[in-house]
Amino acid sequence: MSFLRRRVTYTNVAVTLALVFAMAGGAYAAGRYVITSTKQISPKVRKALKGKAGPAGPIGPAGAGVAGPRGPQGPAGANGTNGANGSNGESVTIAAAAVAECKSGGTKFSNGTGTGHACNGEKGAPGPEGNIGKTLPSKSTETGAWVAGPAAATGHLRVAISFPIPLVAPLSNEECGKGAPCQVHVINVAGEEVNGDKEKEHSQFCTGSVSNPTAQPGNLCVYVATEENVVFTTAVGGVLDPATGTTLGNGEEGAGETGAVLSSFATESEGTSFGTWAVTAP
Repeated sequence: MSFLRRRVTYTNVAVTLALVFAMAGGAYAAGRYVITSTKQISPKVRKALKGKAGPAGPIGPAGAGVAGPRGPQGPAGANGTNGANGSNGESVTIAAAAVAECKSGGTKFSNGTGTGHACNGEKGAPGPEGNIGKTLPSKSTETGAWVAGPAAATGHLRVAISFPIPLVAPLSNEECGKGAPCQVHVINVAGEEVNGDKEKEHSQFCTGSVSNPTAQPGNLCVYVATEENVVFTTAVGGVLDPATGTTLGNGEEGAGETGAVLSSFATESEGTSFGTWAVTAP
């Protein structure tokens, strides 16, 4: 203890206290920030401490907001100015070949924006002369079809055979079998003449068929395709001249200038027949 008393002096005490306070102040300072602003750092140091900008982050999701209300309608715009009136169109008759496409002439149309044309139709070839007031030329043939029945009961069946072009004179069977040939004929489904025994020898005047009816000049040939419960004979009719009367199938065998009447007899109800015909002018 005497040793310590000898060493304790005012100076030693003061130095010791100063050292203690210095250490306590350093410890206190070590627990706090000494630099309180970047301005306390040298600009060079700040630049060196600054890092590079990082990459941009991903776009965030859309917000959950709702669409706002529709805005009010804007005011109407001002009316535009009227356009100028167009020019009136016009048409002009053009002569044949004035336009390459119009060989027979036509009409040319034009307006303020362009032109066009409409052509007349070309004249066609003359058509055949009409038959009104004319007769069938010599050795010319005309053909047609006929049908008789079905019959409601037994009895006469009559059907008209009309010539589109009249003959110059009637045809007749009056002299048939008296040295003159018959001029009207009925050919049955077997290809035989059926208008009486006196005509059997004259079938050479009808050498055609139902599908191809023909007749020699000065003859009418009637071809039968079907004859169901029907007979064709001179006793019940045959081919008759309508000018002589056909009551109950009676009349003269022949044909008038405008046609004939084909008369047959139905032996039972529902009797029917049909076929074709051909007539050739003398």
